[in-house]
Amino acid sequence: MRTPIFGLLLLSAAAAHAGEAVDKTLDVKSNGLVRIENVRGEISVDGWERDQVQVVGTLDDRAKSLTFETVGATTTVRVETPDNLNRGEGSKLVIHVPQASRVRVDLVSADLHLTNLKGGVDAKTVSGGIEAADIGDRIELATISGDITLGRGVGPTSFSSVSGDIKADADTSEIKIQTVSGGARVTSSARVQELTMHSVSGDLEVSASLADGAHVKGSTTSGDIRLAINPDAGVVVEMKSTAGGGIRNTLTHDRPSRDIAGAASLDLTLGNGQGGVELSTVSGRLELGSL
Repeated sequence: MRTPIFGLLLLSAAAAHAGEAVDKTLDVKSNGLVRIENVRGEISVDGWERDQVQVVGTLDDRAKSLTFETVGATTTVRVETPDNLNRGEGSKLVIHVPQASRVRVDLVSADLHLTNLKGGVDAKTVSGGIEAADIGDRIELATISGDITLGRGVGPTSFSSVSGDIKADADTSEIKIQTVSGGARVTSSARVQELTMHSVSGDLEVSASLADGAHVKGSTTSGDIRLAINPDAGVVVEMKSTAGGGIRNTLTHDRPSRDIAGAASLDLTLGNGQGGVELSTVSGRLELGSL
């Protein structure tokens, strides 16, 4: 038998009609999980100081229902829509959540805006862009066909894009970047301990001070890598490119060498050499420079 409180929360689950205006609020735990699912439209998630989740806006004009419920420490906001949507308007919702909430968002054909979230964000959209600012803890942002923009992100950060560009300004010691047909330009104001980046047919550019013992691995196919770091970083640098690529170093006076097949390589040591930087490219260019 459910407790009275649990029952009241379930009664707050909303069955909504297509295209209707929504303005609903639930009391929640300040550091709970908020799950958001939507097929198309535009979703904004904003952190505030109240221990409530509020959903305001209009539903997709072909929506079947809106699920809005809290069970334990998990709050769900889900817009149910038909499988095939070739016309009509998408949902446009503004969702306020407690700042300390963990937020998980799964969208299909929708843009996403994230602001003022401090409990961690895991956000994915298939066909749409992600814009985020003032978010923190652990950050995971992924899109298949859309751009990702992050401003003032704090904490370990992961980016993934198939056909879209990534532009980010973070304060993090851990960065992971994956792109297929898109570029990335990422800066960090914190000393980076771990950086991994991989791209196919996209250019990668990272500017960050490296901590002692930092580990950096980067590779591209038909793409360039530009890495700007502090000259006093304690790392061993290994750079390799195939005959179709090249290497440029403006950080030190060391110059790359080429083998008989035309492949280029560069090995050098900075500081105490406790960490490592490994960069490689097939049919691309590698550049090492100073901040």
